Amino acid sequence: MGIRYYAYAFDAEITQAVLSDPRAHISPDPFADAVGLPHGFTKGTTDFQQGPAEEDMLYLDKAWRNLQRMSEPSDPAGEPRPAYRMFEGEVTPLDGWEVWLPWVRAIPPGDIARIADDLDAITRADFVPWFTRHDSDSVQEVESEAQYVEFHLGRARRFLRGLEKSGRGFAYMIG
Repeated sequence: MGIRYYAYAFDAEITQAVLSDPRAHISPDPFADAVGLPHGFTKGTTDFQQGPAEEDMLYLDKAWRNLQRMSEPSDPAGEPRPAYRMFEGEVTPLDGWEVWLPWVRAIPPGDIARIADDLDAITRADFVPWFTRHDSDSVQEVESEAQYVEFHLGRARRFLRGLEKSGRGFAYMIG
């Protein structure tokens, strides 16, 4: 299934509780939420419509990795872009990657505007160079990946602007 990115909005009045324990604010089955399946499903069908409303949940699938790379510092001594705060993190592998512990963090409402402004400033030129080009990569493969990242960047922008407007923060999980 791979490592994916899920974020859930929270209201400002519970900020301290979410900052203290962000995992408690993440659904027990975020993948089911993301693809419109009941929690704990073992078989069934879905229309792939996200369960929670888009203003309440952000699902970035596997695009988070490219968004993370384009916002991290290019020099280890450098500063990351403000958007990096919402993509930062790595899972902790266990048993030779058979399983892993997710990365979880909460972003308080006061940090949302700065991150949203940076997301709005990101252009295709900021992330396309981060795609690894191999001799076997075709122009179509690179373009397909660019479109995939652009789609999810647009979702992230809308989610953050909605949070900014409503005065909410979010907890996210990479896992």
